[in-house]
Amino acid sequence: METSRMTSKMKSQLNKLLKDYVTKKHGSKVWDTVLDRLGPNRSFRKESNLDNFATENTIAVILNTTGVSRDTLLECLGDYHFRHLSQMENLILRNVSKDWLEFLQNLDYLQWITADEMLGPVVQSCRCESEGNQKQITLHCYSLCSGFYPMIKGILTAAINEIYSKEIQFELKSAYQEAVGPLASQVREHTVFRVSVVDPNRQSNISPPTFICQTRKYAERQILADDVISRRSQATNSPESPLSDESVKAIRQPKCKPFIPMHLDVLPVSPITFVHILPYHVLLNSSDEILQTGVTLQQQLPSAMKSGRPLLSAFFELIHPPLTELCYKNIITFINSPFVLKVKKINGQNVSENSLLLKGQMVSLQEEGLVLYLCSPLLRSFHELEMSPLSLSDIPLHDPTRDGLFETNLNGVINTRISGNESDSRSLQIRDSDTNDNDKSRDKETVKFIPVFLPKGLSNANNRKDLPTAAYNHNTTVLFCDIVNFASMTKMCTPADIVELINGLYQGFNEATDKYDTFRVESIGDAYLVISGAPTAVSDHATRIAYTSLAMLETTKHVRAPNKAGSCISVRIGIHTGGLIWGIIGEEVPRFVIMGETVMMASRMESHGIPDKIHITQQVFNDLQRSTFNFEERGFVEIKGIGILKTYFLLGPKEKSI
Repeated sequence: METSRMTSKMKSQLNKLLKDYVTKKHGSKVWDTVLDRLGPNRSFRKESNLDNFATENTIAVILNTTGVSRDTLLECLGDYHFRHLSQMENLILRNVSKDWLEFLQNLDYLQWITADEMLGPVVQSCRCESEGNQKQITLHCYSLCSGFYPMIKGILTAAINEIYSKEIQFELKSAYQEAVGPLASQVREHTVFRVSVVDPNRQSNISPPTFICQTRKYAERQILADDVISRRSQATNSPESPLSDESVKAIRQPKCKPFIPMHLDVLPVSPITFVHILPYHVLLNSSDEILQTGVTLQQQLPSAMKSGRPLLSAFFELIHPPLTELCYKNIITFINSPFVLKVKKINGQNVSENSLLLKGQMVSLQEEGLVLYLCSPLLRSFHELEMSPLSLSDIPLHDPTRDGLFETNLNGVINTRISGNESDSRSLQIRDSDTNDNDKSRDKETVKFIPVFLPKGLSNANNRKDLPTAAYNHNTTVLFCDIVNFASMTKMCTPADIVELINGLYQGFNEATDKYDTFRVESIGDAYLVISGAPTAVSDHATRIAYTSLAMLETTKHVRAPNKAGSCISVRIGIHTGGLIWGIIGEEVPRFVIMGETVMMASRMESHGIPDKIHITQQVFNDLQRSTFNFEERGFVEIKGIGILKTYFLLGPKEKSI
């Protein structure tokens, strides 16, 4: 089921690429001809992703219309794809390596980090095998799209020629289908290439001339190729030959000596110091047994080391490389790929949600027959950190994950504040940065933003000066919502899929806030924050948020997860009632912000909640008891940074449905 869905999604991207290529290379008239020949039953709209557009049928019509072969078309399509990557993607590619071989060895990382944009939609993962020299390498590509490997050739030929000024040639060694995944439930195509660089000084394959006519004396003398080889061999073996074995070796030796690193004979680091220096490493043997882990992982997995030598698969699940069993053999096979592992057990308990993700590199210790996994927690925002079992102090100072958290958080806030409410984005106007507006015109522009970013009680202000600065409301209710496993989705799906998911979900959420007169304060990534009771005080703030949350939960039943065929997304919702500070920040783009313990508690309810459940505090429960709602007592729960609290689940209204 999932294989067909992924193939449909990938072929949808291929269809868009085919349209762009044919239109720009052959003209819009040729593309119109292709559409006409496809017939009236085609499912094609310019604004769609062409999910139902039959890829193979489209290619067949294009081949018939243009007169080129399938392999030629796909190679040209790959070349076109590379030459139309974004400036940022080109910048990344130009700085991967100084050598084309290392570039190929980093392909899997590039494909993963660019969300399948580097090699397009036809490759999910790849790996390299060294041929023992600097002129050729074996490349393995894995794809859920069958028969599109010429496109890989086109992409890589263009990339290496553009970046390294090298001409490479591909020799297809094999292409076959293999069963992968749990219980061999999925099928992928495994393509093997031998990639080699073309020698610029190589002579053409034209046979040597039969006659040498430099002079009349030798005009009739025939020189055979075998005679030339024989004489050359005799000259090389002759003692007086200037090209002796020593001379040939001297010529072949590189001008620069290879770099030899300095090191101590014995490393003065004790085992206990080692587990502290690398708090997230995993050491395993060829039997897939965990021999040692870093100190932080030991704190999260205490039962792992107490049970002797547990199997790696008992505590970790492999996320990347995809569709691959987590074992020593496969680790060695994909040794040049980034590895993303998901922790399956924390403190001895199986974990399905809020689990810890690790990203790093597998290092082969060949002499010892071991593998060392050097990794870090895969966290992209403070919201993900809060949902994880870790805190900032659990991340070493030398780990760039720390800096990434702050950069992502700040950039996310800035970008979200600029982007604003999607449904009202048409009211925003881009102003020329070179224009020096006076104060009056600046005020007029500010007024345009007030209805977009501020609650109804403040949206009638004529200018920024009429808006209040800050206030404290004693009785408010705050709702936090996030998507379950959103971080995993961002790694497995294209950026377009993620944006489409968020856009569709937020449209439904916005309708719920409009219906029950609540206000969406902010949305950063998948986090959605709603408030009632501020800035305008209302007595039924908890009831309004309760109905809003139930409507949001109903919305998720109609939004499909992009990485799971036929299944809907899951969300966690947390609600808390109490007092908070609210205010208006910003001059040109005023924004409504809230802060205080109530906001933090609502976030904690969400992060400690259960998928597809509305997790509420005792205060919310007490306030809603006066209304007609059904509840389920969850009991006492230990809340991170708070302590043990009694919480409840909001189930729905007793009589009337939403």
